[in-house]
Amino acid sequence: MFMEKDYTIHFENTPEYLRATYTSNSNSIELFRSVLFEVANELKKHKTKKVMLISESPYKLEEAEIFNIATECAPLYFGLKCAFYDTFPIHFSRLRFAELVSENRGLNVQCFTEFEVAEKWLLED
Repeated sequence: MFMEKDYTIHFENTPEYLRATYTSNSNSIELFRSVLFEVANELKKHKTKKVMLISESPYKLEEAEIFNIATECAPLYFGLKCAFYDTFPIHFSRLRFAELVSENRGLNVQCFTEFEVAEKWLLED
């Protein structure tokens, strides 16, 4: 039986980084885990070390879910530079928590509510 994904991801390879824009029709840790695994596979496929993950999803995870997903997915993103841009600024407090958890696991992740600021950070050496 075929089950349709509850999210879509659009990948764009720029000369400097991979841009992954996703939106979703529901909210779950399983959905976001799938997004992160799909993005990690694309990074590996293109041998890219920088990624801009853009969320166009109105949904947000609970702090416990953020902690769990950051811990689980940390090995996939170790050694990469990741900018996370959320188009819903209301999510920023949760993004800051995700950033803290990720940094505590040795990841180079920053969360942003402005695309231009995120891109500037991502392109810095």
